[in-house]
Amino acid sequence: MTGLKTSLVMTVTAVAVLVGCQSQQYPDDLLGWGFKFASTLETDKKDQAKYQEKVLRQMADLDEMDRAINTLPQLEGWRKVAVAADITKVLAAEGDDVGARALIASAEEWAKPVTGWQKERIRAHLAEAYAFLGDTDKQSEVSGSIDDKEEKLKNRLADSFAMVASGDFEQAIEDLGAFHGQANFTLNLNLVSNYLTLFKLKQFQQNPEKKRILLNQATKVARAMKFWVRCKVMADLAVLYIQDGDTDTAISLLQESEAVLQEVIREPRVAIPVLVDIAVAYHKADQMEESHRLMAQATELLNTDTMVEWDRSLAYPMVAYGAYICLSPAEGEQLFDTCLQRAEEQVNSRGKVIIVVDTCIFMNRCQFPFTRQVQSRLKQIYHSLGDPW
Repeated sequence: MTGLKTSLVMTVTAVAVLVGCQSQQYPDDLLGWGFKFASTLETDKKDQAKYQEKVLRQMADLDEMDRAINTLPQLEGWRKVAVAADITKVLAAEGDDVGARALIASAEEWAKPVTGWQKERIRAHLAEAYAFLGDTDKQSEVSGSIDDKEEKLKNRLADSFAMVASGDFEQAIEDLGAFHGQANFTLNLNLVSNYLTLFKLKQFQQNPEKKRILLNQATKVARAMKFWVRCKVMADLAVLYIQDGDTDTAISLLQESEAVLQEVIREPRVAIPVLVDIAVAYHKADQMEESHRLMAQATELLNTDTMVEWDRSLAYPMVAYGAYICLSPAEGEQLFDTCLQRAEEQVNSRGKVIIVVDTCIFMNRCQFPFTRQVQSRLKQIYHSLGDPW
């Protein structure tokens, strides 16, 4: 009888496990998988939020705004507020006032339990969002409650961006010029980011002269940045010049960026992502020889003996992305396969997750086909997660 009971228990357990596996909901695309993997990092809430945010920002960058907004509630802590405020700016720039105001209202609610330095940071994001909405009263109210010196400095920008949104373009550009040339990493990145958000404002889409002023202003700030950050930002700007029909300026920026990069080329983990960014931008400018040359340099650095294996694993998805776009889909596919293989070889689940999240992001960025084979591979890695983390 005892044997029968044991057999029944084992049968019921097996059925429960089978039903559980069958009812398991799997994402049907790469970014969905990226977010699912990021969400498993429960042993380190900071890492979990960091990688969830990374996927969410990728959704926003690809104009999947509805999806990013619907996924936001799953993100925990201050990062949820920061992402919500930044998406609000984009919605406002695109003329979606209703959607922007609904999102900023949610962001205000999510901000209530946040304390410490994170509270100062999210207030800065919220103030900028109100500036883009043209709500100068609310923007001033939020800005006035900021105590941190760096965040205060950043939020002086919000006043000028509010002027642009309200139509005082020339005065705003003059005021913003006063921030140029400051040796403040965060401020300069913030300045470039907001110039480019203004660049997308609906009111400027039929005004190429003002769009070009904003793009040129962002370029001036980028040129004052240090080393690899400068290279990365200038490569991003080059793509916008290409989209704006000015390939000559784009190529000039890329050549300048490449020259600056030579100063940090000795550090592969720093140089590889920038080399790939420049190579992809050259490809978009139809400069295939330069694009292939830089991808060859990135691949050579990837395989150097002096590179730490973990850094190599982190660099692989970026190189695979560049190869897929600049060389051939077949070469990119082979490298992406290596990315997932490296994830599978990790002893700790945290390492597996981080590699898979980045791989999903870069596969999605180059529109890698989401096949049954890819789905099956991701399922296998997902079900292999567990201690040790």
